[in-house]
This record gives sequence, C-alpha cells and structure tokens, in this order.
Amino acid sequence: MPARCCEAPEPAPLLVLTNDRSGHYRVESCASCGGALIEHYSFDDWDTGNPADFNMYWWWRMDAPDAASFRQAITVCPAPLDPTCGCPVHTSLRATTPAPLPPAVETPYEDAEVPQTTFETDGDALHWRPC
Repeated sequence: MPARCCEAPEPAPLLVLTNDRSGHYRVESCASCGGALIEHYSFDDWDTGNPADFNMYWWWRMDAPDAASFRQAITVCPAPLDPTCGCPVHTSLRATTPAPLPPAVETPYEDAEVPQTTFETDGDALHWRPC
C-alpha cells in the first residue's frame, strides 16, 4: 500500500462503494494515523495505443477528526463493505467523487498530490465536500 495518508499506513476497508471488473471506489481507515483514504481506481481498456492508459488511480485523504466523524456517520449503513448496498450512504457517495479531482496516476505507487477532502451529512445521505 502506498503511503498516501501517513508515513506508516495501516489501511483497513471502511466503506466499499464499487468493486467490479472496471475498477473500485472505496474508503479505507488508517489504524496508524486515524485518518482515512479514498481511492478510486478505473480500468479503461479503450485502445489509446498506450497500455499505461488502462489503469488510473485517484486518491483523497481525510484527517483523523473528519475520519472519526465519517466512521460515525456511516453507522447507519447496514452493509458498509457491500458495494451493492442501496442505502442512502452508498447511493449518495457513489454518485460523485470528492473534489478537487487530483491528477490521475498509472499505479498506486507513483508520487502525486493527494488532496484533502471531507463530507457533509444530509439526513442519512453523505456528500463529499472539499476542505
């Protein structure tokens, strides 16, 4: 796992939004720093002539206080690790990605800016909000 949230990350799945043949979109909690990492991976096999274009990763991070609030906010979800869950948490977060959109990288090990994000609640629904 690349160091995206801290120097010694200990990630664990917290919320899986999508997970299929074309990619995944998930939130991981870091036991080391208490923060969270949002990862969006897309596999696009449209032939651009450059196989490196097939795999694209985008990352965002939440600091420890926001991640703690996020963990509390998703307790209304009956199945946080089920990407097919239709609860308001999954439905609302799956509909968008955090802003701003960082530059995509070809592998999770490349150095790239990892913007900070947070969320806001609207009833049981959650929405990404830039810091």
